[in-house]
Amino acid sequence: MRRRLFLVFVVFVLVAGSVNLIMAVFAIQPPNSPRLPTVINVFGSEAAAKGWPTTPPTPWPAVTQWSQEGSYLGRRQVAWSQNQARLTTHQMEVEFYGWPFPALRHAKLWASQDNSPPRSAAQTAGSTGATGGGGGAGGAGGSGGAGGTGGAGGSGGAGASGGAASRGTSTFVDAGLTLHWPGVIANPLLFAVVAWLVFVAPIVLWLGLRYQLRIRRGLCPDCGYPAGVSSLCTECGGDLGRAAVSDQPQRDKLPRPAS
Repeated sequence: MRRRLFLVFVVFVLVAGSVNLIMAVFAIQPPNSPRLPTVINVFGSEAAAKGWPTTPPTPWPAVTQWSQEGSYLGRRQVAWSQNQARLTTHQMEVEFYGWPFPALRHAKLWASQDNSPPRSAAQTAGSTGATGGGGGAGGAGGSGGAGGTGGAGGSGGAGASGGAASRGTSTFVDAGLTLHWPGVIANPLLFAVVAWLVFVAPIVLWLGLRYQLRIRRGLCPDCGYPAGVSSLCTECGGDLGRAAVSDQPQRDKLPRPAS
């Protein structure tokens, strides 16, 4: 009986885990989907207390702003860290899917390499182009005077372009869709316990009460047939246990020989 109940619980866990992962997959938002309404947005010490949504690859500074948006199946948490000049140096965006605990996650991380704010590719290209134009002007000025000076002016433009490429660069890491193990383990166990209490526990309780009532009435606890003096049921062959009738009362009921 105990082995059967354990197998039923294991089946509940496996079914609940599969259903929960399927629900989490269907809750995944497309890349260019509209942003969900923000439900939490905190700054300063409150944001630092919440921390980064997931563990960064290297130690990151404290969080200065933390926000969360989404519904019960899909949640997006975004955290930022700013330096003293109020420029964002680190940013993390993590999407969680699953209920009641997230079972899947998709993390994206940005980290500045030189403590300056992360810059887009367009910003970097515009800065490089402007710097290169300045270098060309230096070369043109040199043509009015000494030719060697004009060459130096062109060299200065190239040097400025290299400096722009090393300033404001950031590292981007897309961890992809991965399993969030706390939710993967907790969700099936939670659903299995609830299902077991709702569907299996009443049946087990009823069987236990019927077992005790049959024993008190002197019946076989398995089939309900009247118990005899044997330790085994004459109907189903089951163990009678305490339901077996003692042979002492049977001997008292036998007629006594006449004296």
